[in-house]
Amino acid sequence: YAQTKFVAERIVLGLIEKGFPAINYRLGYLYSLEADLADKEESFETFLASIFHLRCLPDIDIVFDLTPVEYAAKCIAKTGLEERQGQRKSHYTFYNPVPLKWIDVTEHLLRLCPDMRIVPLAEFAERFREYVLLCDRKSVKLLKSVVSEALEQQVNRMFRAVAVDDIGFIADWCPPCDRAFAAHYLNLVLGTGKDLHEELSVDRKVVV
Repeated sequence: YAQTKFVAERIVLGLIEKGFPAINYRLGYLYSLEADLADKEESFETFLASIFHLRCLPDIDIVFDLTPVEYAAKCIAKTGLEERQGQRKSHYTFYNPVPLKWIDVTEHLLRLCPDMRIVPLAEFAERFREYVLLCDRKSVKLLKSVVSEALEQQVNRMFRAVAVDDIGFIADWCPPCDRAFAAHYLNLVLGTGKDLHEELSVDRKVVV
């Protein structure tokens, strides 16, 4: 999947260099802020559910992007109109400026499951491989090649210290992936918790 995306991007950028009127967008890992739903068959959500099932957490230091699809859509619409003012670029990156910290995920999972253990990544990867053999969920099996001893390095290569484009007021549509958000999203994926806006409004305002 990543390889085909890379090839497609190279093709589009090559066409742009030749004068083709296009824009290349790099978007983060999308979720819906307004719908307040999590697709439990997607890769990150499947990974979180697997951790909950195995009752063990990999000891890793990563950040992960969660970008509202509403924010991404507004960014695309705004930058697409900038051609009229001669300000449009040929390439944009729109990730959440404040990514999800794994430490916040860890802390909330430990609160939910007092019997949860933190284990070395190599041990977690081995337990996950055993879990894949016993599980009939396609989304779990698709993670077989992703959850390995290289997981920490691979995730940070994708999401840590990404230079994102700032287009002003639209950033209000992109709530930071702070501790409150991490708790809510985990509850959403695992089937517990309150409405997103109700839960997050305790600590900060959410623009809807």
